[in-house]
Order: sequence, then structure tokens, then C-alpha cells
Amino acid sequence: MNFHKLDPREEHFFIPGPHAMLRLFLRYLPSLHGYSTEHPPVLYVHGATFPSAVSIAHRFEGFSWRDALNEAGFDVWALDLYGFGNSDRYDEMEGPAEQHSPLCNAQDAAGQVEAAARFILDHQNVSRLSFVSHSWGSMPVGRFAGKYPASVRSGLESDNRARSMETIRRGRTSWRAARPIAATLR
Repeated sequence: MNFHKLDPREEHFFIPGPHAMLRLFLRYLPSLHGYSTEHPPVLYVHGATFPSAVSIAHRFEGFSWRDALNEAGFDVWALDLYGFGNSDRYDEMEGPAEQHSPLCNAQDAAGQVEAAARFILDHQNVSRLSFVSHSWGSMPVGRFAGKYPASVRSGLESDNRARSMETIRRGRTSWRAARPIAATLR
């Protein structure tokens, strides 16, 4: 499958995850500056409401969180958990929600984060990476970090709280904090 690129340099990967026959989708934007040990790769894990394309990679006025991290020298990866974005959907999602138990708990999602992290570590031949997680995404990232602390360089949990339209018009949106936040991952 070929999906629309949100940036001409963006690369897409389908990788195996913890569930047989289901694939995870990763989008990757290599740094403009080339790989540096000073800036390990960053993996973004979305929350429970929307995938990477409309979170870290979405451009407001032509600029996204991913762009800020990339501009700061980071290779940026973004994972779509099962059932979100371009990752495969659980079979149960074809039927009514009341006919099955909840899908994708923190333990399940942590297995997906682990699959993505292992792929990125191998692909880039590095031993550690940094994480940016949004809202509920901090749960599986935290589980991964607790289980594999030697694989984690740093992490940041973001919570983009709802803003009024007036606040947005005045330019006080949380994505404007992306450049200063990139400095915290160093």
C-alpha cells in the first residue's frame, strides 16, 4: 500500500506487531542534518483519540511538532497503534463494540510500542531512543520504559488540553511550544 506522504521526505514502514497477522504503521522523517549520536531518534506515540497524521505530523500554519523536532536535529518516528491511522484494525472492530471486551489496553499497546522501538533501534543501529507521548500514549510508553530502561534515553509526555477558539486566534496553542520542547529531549 502506498499512503499519502505528509512531507516529501517522509518514509512509511509496515512492521509486525504482537498480534499475529496485524501490522503496525510507522511514519519516519529523517533529520535534515543527518544522524547524530547527540540527537537519538524520537518515537511519538499518540493518545486514545487520533493517529500520528493528525497529531505530531499535522501542520498548523505550515509547521508541526514533528517539524520542530526534525529542525532540532532529530530523526522522528510516529507509531499508529492498532485500529488507528494506517495500522491494521482488530478483527473485532468489524462488529458492534458491545459484542467484545475493550480493545488495546495499556499492556497490549506496550507490546506495540516495544515492536516499534525494536524496529527503530535495529533500523538505525542505535541502542537508545527518546519518546514523546501524547495523553494516553504515556501509559504504554511508561510500561515499555519500566521494562526496558536501558533502551530509553529520554521521554516527554504531552497533554494538549482543549483550547477555546479565542485562545487559538490569539496564537496560544500548545504546538507553538514545540521548539522549546525539542531542547528537553537532548
